[in-house]
Amino acid sequence: MNKHLFTVAFFLGALGVVWIGVGFIHSSFLALAMTTVIGVVYAFGAFELRQFRQATSTLAAALAAIPENLPALGGWLDHVHNSLQ
Repeated sequence: MNKHLFTVAFFLGALGVVWIGVGFIHSSFLALAMTTVIGVVYAFGAFELRQFRQATSTLAAALAAIPENLPALGGWLDHVHNSLQ
């Protein structure tokens, strides 16, 4: 459910940026350029959010699979994404 909610929110936001950009095609090059920059930053933010969600899913899976007698954290941490170690 949450995955689909983020996808729908992303596409609605992207649609809004494109809609505003289309309005500036024949009127203002500067406004169109700024809208393009906003769109690029928006897409980069969505990419970063996707990477973060993938990394936290590895943490959730590793937390669910903690063995009863954990002799050292090294082996367990290998299952967690590098950015969260």
